[in-house]
Amino acid sequence: MKRKRSSIEMACDILLALSLQPDHKMIFTPLMCKVNLTWDSLNNLLAFLENKKLAERLDNKIILTQEGEYLNEHYKFILQNLGLVSTLTLGIDEEKALLVH
Repeated sequence: MKRKRSSIEMACDILLALSLQPDHKMIFTPLMCKVNLTWDSLNNLLAFLENKKLAERLDNKIILTQEGEYLNEHYKFILQNLGLVSTLTLGIDEEKALLVH
């Protein structure tokens, strides 16, 4: 049986998904699909990330902040050193997957 992601993993997956975009921005619905979260879960996690100044909403887009980029780099470093792979690396090209693992 597959284990559920923790809240921190889901929050970091949001930051990772945003970081993989060329302009570090995504519209809500594609982000929801990319990180495989319900509308309520994503909305709650985004409120948390906004409160911590890691992401912000501008019009209908979610934007990764500089602080969010910093945390995301640490998250990728931890995944790499523990030999883990984010679920977001599935379905993206090999070059971007190398950024994560």
